[in-house]
Amino acid sequence: MKGAREMPSRPSWLFDSPLLRQALAEVNLPAVPGIVRAACGVSQKDLATMVGWSEAVLSYYARGIRDGMYDVRTVLQFADAVGMPRAALLPLLLADADAGLAAGARGEAGTGLGRRGLSGLAAAAGLMTALPAVSAPRRVSGSHVRYWQACADVLYARDQSVGGGTVLLPLAMQQWRRARLAVREDGAGEAGSRLLAAAGELALCIGFLFADPVFG
Repeated sequence: MKGAREMPSRPSWLFDSPLLRQALAEVNLPAVPGIVRAACGVSQKDLATMVGWSEAVLSYYARGIRDGMYDVRTVLQFADAVGMPRAALLPLLLADADAGLAAGARGEAGTGLGRRGLSGLAAAAGLMTALPAVSAPRRVSGSHVRYWQACADVLYARDQSVGGGTVLLPLAMQQWRRARLAVREDGAGEAGSRLLAAAGELALCIGFLFADPVFG
C-alpha cells in the first residue's frame, strides 16, 4: 500500500505511482487493479462496482486466474471507469516506467499554468480548454461517491508533496468534471445528494489548489 500511494513529482494521473508504472512497463496487468485500489483506499467491492464487474471477476483478474486483464478492451474499460487518462498507459505501450513523465513536466507551459501571474479565472479558462474530454460513468453508485471522496482526500494530502496547484490542478479538474457530469445525469434523490456532496468537495479542493500563490 505504501508503494501504491507514492506519487512521482510529475504525475500523469491522480493515483500515479512508480509501482503502477513499473507494473505497466512489465505488462504485469493483473497487479494494476490491486495497486489502484490500494492507492485510493476503496474496497474491492467498490472498485468492481465502478468498473461493472462482479467482485469475483475482479478477484480472478487480480490473482491471474483469468487472463482478462491482458485484453486491451478490458484494460481500457478499467482505465475509463476510474478516470485514468489514456496517457497514463504510456508505460505499458512503450515498456518504459518513465514514459510520460517528461510530457507531464511540460504540462505547465502547455496549459498556461506557469508562474506568470495569471489570474485565477484566466488560469481556469486556459486549463479547461486544454484538458481532454471526459464522460460520466454509465451507472453511478455509492461506490463512485466513495471513490470521489477518496480523490478529494488524496488531493489535500498531496498538495504539499508534489508541488501544489500547478501539478495537481489538471488531475483534480478531470475528476471533478466527471463527477459534475454524473450529478447532471443522476443527481436526484438521496443518492444524488451524496453525489452532489462529493462533487462539491472536489470543487472546494480545486478552489484550495487555485489559492496556491502561483495563481495569485
